[in-house]
Amino acid sequence: MTIKEDLGRRIKAERNRKQLTQSLLCGDEAKLTIRQLQRIEGGQSLPTLEKLEFIAERLGVKIANLLEGEDIQIPDHYWELKGQIVKFPTYADKERLQQKQELIEEIYDKYFDILPEDELLFLDLSENILESSHQKDIPNIEEIYDDALEQVLKKETFAFNDYLYMSYFLQKCGKTAVYDHATFKLLEQKLLKQELTAEELYNIEFLIAVIEAASVHVLHDDYQNLLPLLEKAQLIIDKAQLPTYKPALLELEAKYYINVVKDKEKAKELYQQALVMGEILGDPIIIADVKIEMANDGID
Repeated sequence: MTIKEDLGRRIKAERNRKQLTQSLLCGDEAKLTIRQLQRIEGGQSLPTLEKLEFIAERLGVKIANLLEGEDIQIPDHYWELKGQIVKFPTYADKERLQQKQELIEEIYDKYFDILPEDELLFLDLSENILESSHQKDIPNIEEIYDDALEQVLKKETFAFNDYLYMSYFLQKCGKTAVYDHATFKLLEQKLLKQELTAEELYNIEFLIAVIEAASVHVLHDDYQNLLPLLEKAQLIIDKAQLPTYKPALLELEAKYYINVVKDKEKAKELYQQALVMGEILGDPIIIADVKIEMANDGID
């Protein structure tokens, strides 16, 4: 029996002993949904520490009683692999997409049985985002994650995985001639209100979502509404010290100057800065991507 199955069995047994239904235990479902509890009790997912504390409190027992000596610490190597997945920009390069996919598969092979639900969700979202990167037509997010994005957009402050839901949705917006404009605008407004945290990986996903939202405007020739997102992205890059993403922002800024300010010389200057950044970072994929965008915009 795996750790997940053993813990799920204990939680279910204690809940039944206290004569609590799943609905009564979950309450208003703000901290734990009935669906999540069903998965935990069924041994399909491992609860996060926050959810485990909530369950123990609702059952009137100590966490130690539910764990009974089980060690559910996540190995440091998992966090190293997760960091590589988040920090590794692909620029839609097939080889890099494959490398990132291999990192995800390595985690599944080594750590699937001990990962809590939030980490398994991170892997699932990352995998779907990777797959959508090289597909022309991708399913609507509701087909995969039900109303998850709708629930995310009810929040005032986003969690790490929330940005991954957004990334998938934004990729769909960029690939579709007619997209859910109302949801996109709500997402955009919420993004602009978010703040940085002390967590590097959180800040990276926050920045990626902002850049992807800006890219949706560009892909739909809507340059007039681009500036607030560009300014937000610049703020994140500066404060969180994330220079790896500066070339992508410079490309978007160049397009803003071409289409709104009508200053092609400034755009050329920005593209040149992006090329220099690519050289400093030693990344030929960035350099190639910048040159493609320069050619698309008729800049030598």
